[in-house]
Amino acid sequence: MQPDSPQARDYVLIQDLAADDRPREKAMRNGIKTLSKAELIAIIFGNGIKGKSVLTMSQELLARNGGSLNTLAR
Repeated sequence: MQPDSPQARDYVLIQDLAADDRPREKAMRNGIKTLSKAELIAIIFGNGIKGKSVLTMSQELLARNGGSLNTLAR
């Protein structure tokens, strides 16, 4: 197993998702209101950091702020 393969990571990259499940494509197909808060934040950030996908990073950021976009914005 390659260290950079999806099976070797404990997080999921956007490119690992099916095209229909990727936040940008999902928003364009179904509308922005169909996205989760984490997916919205992921679109804003664009990419994650080494060892953490943008979706994971967004979920953790929301969790630290009680799941509130208002709290996060402050």
